[in-house]
Amino acid sequence: MPNVPETLDILYEDDDLLVLNKPPGISVHPSLHESSGTLVDALLSYCPELRGVGEDSVRPGIVHRLDKDTSGVLVIAKNQETFVELKELFRSRKIEKQYIAIVEGRVKAPRGTITLPIGRIGMRRGVDGPGRPLGKVREAITNFVVRRRFRDATLLTLRPKTGRMHQLRVHLAAIGHPVLGDKLYGGKHTSLRASRQMLHASSLTLSRRNGKRYTFEADPPEDFQETLGTLEENAAKYKNDEEFVHSEY
Repeated sequence: MPNVPETLDILYEDDDLLVLNKPPGISVHPSLHESSGTLVDALLSYCPELRGVGEDSVRPGIVHRLDKDTSGVLVIAKNQETFVELKELFRSRKIEKQYIAIVEGRVKAPRGTITLPIGRIGMRRGVDGPGRPLGKVREAITNFVVRRRFRDATLLTLRPKTGRMHQLRVHLAAIGHPVLGDKLYGGKHTSLRASRQMLHASSLTLSRRNGKRYTFEADPPEDFQETLGTLEENAAKYKNDEEFVHSEY
């Protein structure tokens, strides 16, 4: 077996699948602004047979993506047959994805669904609304549940039903609770600080044609846990500052 590059934290591997816990701070694939040092470079070093898998040479085996500063579960197809199968599962919304996020402010509703359509505003994404020059918009659905409330922040569980670019970040910003540390969509006036957006893909569940059902889980990285720890320490200084919310979600 080849050596595993340091950037690859492998959660699961078989002949068809390679599942990673993607670290924050690294792009999944090359772009016009970043031609090297991506996760794809590490993948090809570890698994050269990925060349030729997928729709183009820039994203070999990549069936979905996570933003550069988002961490968590990422599934790679190791052959073309599996690639086609997984792409169809994503297209037909048969893959269950779950994220956790630390957001600015205290989210009042214990749970909810955000159904704001998403379009493009220059280099950003935005929700459809009055005065928004969005052009073409697409359906976007995000379910959320409050896991814990702090003085100036909330820990959420998120389950997107669609997979639009930046969907979770845009939706949370649209309801007034941007992801903590989000430099593109985040709030401009907050006493809280984070080095990057506190968004983590915590689990992914899929059922394959062979009848097998897989659930892959990844713990949040150290910086996410440290941010939570800081919020908990601050909460301890104020009586009734922290609210635990128990949910079966």
